[in-house]
Amino acid sequence: MKRRNAFFASLILTALTAGSAMAQTGRVALEGRGGFTLPQNSLKADGASSGFSAGLDVMYNLHRHFTGYAGVSRNEFDGEFSSQGMQAGLKILPLAGSSVLPWVSAGAIGQKLNAGGANSDLGIGLEAGGGADFEVSPQFTITPGVRYRAYTAGFDVGEISAHYLTVMLGAHLHLR
Repeated sequence: MKRRNAFFASLILTALTAGSAMAQTGRVALEGRGGFTLPQNSLKADGASSGFSAGLDVMYNLHRHFTGYAGVSRNEFDGEFSSQGMQAGLKILPLAGSSVLPWVSAGAIGQKLNAGGANSDLGIGLEAGGGADFEVSPQFTITPGVRYRAYTAGFDVGEISAHYLTVMLGAHLHLR
């Protein structure tokens, strides 16, 4: 319970910081994405198979090489499994200044797993990813990428180790 409260507090703090900074600098962006979800490890062994993934993040450019993000996502697996929740983290763009920007990211996730109609407690975990931003215009980029996510979903009758890979295509709109 304390971990969940700390996670929500940090997510709210990130959102408030980004909101107040947006008014001062205008370095905020929205990113929507969709793609495929590929279950791994025990999630796959428990019967989950590939499905659809969707998400939305609010991003704030902290520096030309670092962007903070916070958002929501939903991952559907064929069968009787789905995962939904929030994420927050840091995206690193080592080659800023180009029209093609490779990136890596890492962050915390808070997800709930639905398995066969039963909902888990909030599971806190980690995500890591990589991809590239392809600039279409100064305000718009196309963003293909891959994310790996891992958390433990606790149910009344036990736990499921939820590990999955998402292959996604996103659109990134810079707000001014």
